[in-house]
Amino acid sequence: MDLSQDPSQQFVNEDGTPATWLEARTPERRRRSFLLFAVPGGLLGLALWGWQIHAGVLTWSNWWVGALFAGGGLLIGGLAYLPAPVRQFSGILVHYTPRERLKRSWGWLLAWLLLELFFAAEALGLSFVPGPLDPWLFGLLTVAVCPVLIHGLTIYLRREERVLTPAAAAAKTYFSPEADRQRQAAAPKPESPAQKRLRYVAALVLAAVDVYLWAAAPFGANHWPAILCGLAALVCAAELAAALVALALGAVALWALFAGAAALPVSAAVIIGAIIIAAAVRR
Repeated sequence: MDLSQDPSQQFVNEDGTPATWLEARTPERRRRSFLLFAVPGGLLGLALWGWQIHAGVLTWSNWWVGALFAGGGLLIGGLAYLPAPVRQFSGILVHYTPRERLKRSWGWLLAWLLLELFFAAEALGLSFVPGPLDPWLFGLLTVAVCPVLIHGLTIYLRREERVLTPAAAAAKTYFSPEADRQRQAAAPKPESPAQKRLRYVAALVLAAVDVYLWAAAPFGANHWPAILCGLAALVCAAELAAALVALALGAVALWALFAGAAALPVSAAVIIGAIIIAAAVRR
């Protein structure tokens, strides 16, 4: 490779050191990346299975919900473990005083405390919801908000932080648009507004049929037609795939916990339909 043609060579710090370079990840960093996704996914899957067993709703028709989260964590962790080189940027260390650390982290810590107090009130029967919160569900909710506490503590305990140098910041700005230009160059011909509207109408119809199939079918029935309709809706509204998948995962987790409450599909239909309509209007 001709180094003179490497765009990164034009970004140099004031002391003459390179501001950006490609670096192979060490096995230790790859293992940390794998555990970052695999461990939370596995814990969430085990927590869901534990709650289903405790509530007596674990059957052959919904055991896969825990496996979905555990397997998803393993899959994403496996992709993060791949030995692909990463672009590094030079930086300098900025030290924080205890006051600055508290100022940066207090919002996360307060959010965790309020959530825990709310769940504790639910468990003691002190909230507006009738009846006390089941201890297993209280434990599951407590584990679910632990990342908020961990993130807040991580920010508070961070005494110093690496900040990009001016040349590195310029390099990062340069390489991000370059990747965007490459993706745009490889993208297919833009579709017309009429084609885009047609896609959103099809996605909305498929989403409505999908929710109807989930709501109309008895618990434990064959849900493959509903799953196929949901996948087709995601394909038609590809720009909204991330939001719809996140909503679907949340709905699946609730369905597994409460064995398919009747109000859940209706709420999901309203939310999914509103997202698709809002995106279609905005575009």
